[in-house]
Amino acid sequence: MATKVGPTRVLISGGLQQGSKTLETDGHLEVFDSTSPNQATVLKLKLRRPRHTHTATLLPDGRVLVIGGCQSTLIPSPTPGIMIEVCDTQDTAELLDLERQTSTLLHLPEPLYGHTSSLLPDGRVLVIGGKDGAFPTEQFYSSVTLIDPVRQTVKTIDQLPKSRSAHTTTVLDDGSVLIVGGWWGQKSRALTAWRFYPLRAEAR
Repeated sequence: MATKVGPTRVLISGGLQQGSKTLETDGHLEVFDSTSPNQATVLKLKLRRPRHTHTATLLPDGRVLVIGGCQSTLIPSPTPGIMIEVCDTQDTAELLDLERQTSTLLHLPEPLYGHTSSLLPDGRVLVIGGKDGAFPTEQFYSSVTLIDPVRQTVKTIDQLPKSRSAHTTTVLDDGSVLIVGGWWGQKSRALTAWRFYPLRAEAR
């Protein structure tokens, strides 16, 4: 996952390294600086839980909030010689302080990936939807969770009308969030958009 953390700097967090018969989830953190384009700096700080397909959101104070994702392994399939990737979905978020080289672990209500994380005008982060990655069936989520990086709290504030994953979310000028597309289930595409008002939901 790549996250812009400065005018010329991009944080690369986690990822997946795949060989012909191996699969390794990465917990490294690297910073790419366009003023030194030929190399990235590997930080001493690492993710506490190696992961990929997570989200990473830059906060107003310069910290980065990493949420959910998978830690993948390979298992044999019923077909000889064929391996299957299994996702151990993460139920944690990590607050990364790149200047102090520290991280704080937060626990989520459920393990998830395929979600979205959106920075709200007040500095909190809204996490919407996702799925659990269970094999061979997956559970899709409708939960709407609010993370306060300052107080380090995690709270589910509402549920979408239907579960949704692989959608997009856009924060609008009035503080509402527009949720578009994605999937309601493994074979069911979400052909609708939904406008969500975080402050109204929190006040209920």
